[in-house]
Amino acid sequence: MKHFIKDNQILRSVSGLPEYFTRENGEVFCGGYQNRTDIHYEDGWRDEIVPSYDPNISTLSAPFYDEANDIVTYTVEDRTDLPTLEEAKASKIAEIKEEASQGLLVTDWYVARYSETGTAIPENILTERANIRAQSNIKEAEISAMTDIKDVLNYNL
Repeated sequence: MKHFIKDNQILRSVSGLPEYFTRENGEVFCGGYQNRTDIHYEDGWRDEIVPSYDPNISTLSAPFYDEANDIVTYTVEDRTDLPTLEEAKASKIAEIKEEASQGLLVTDWYVARYSETGTAIPENILTERANIRAQSNIKEAEISAMTDIKDVLNYNL
């Protein structure tokens, strides 16, 4: 992303440099301006640098021109809409339970058939279902033991 800077203010932001551009002295580029990399900086175009941040707990400010570093960048700010630790845990555990439920759903018909007809459930299906439950229990225990909301929000299922 490029930003056009004048008097330390962002006047224009573009994903790619314009094909046509008029310089302050009135010189007009009617096509091909974006290819003239030798003059972009001189004309006031600056690069955008996006700082690394964790979108689960932070957000970015509006872009601004950082005169000291001669770039356009953002300030990383703490999110103000985060749930409490207990709310985050409950939500993540609900996701884990839903994931397990979806995994078991695929083989539920074996259980229904056994209940209705007495036809045995294949051992590999029983093992798979037990593994799904075991993994779900492990994940729930891991979440329950966490004390930092960042860890809870960043926990990958």
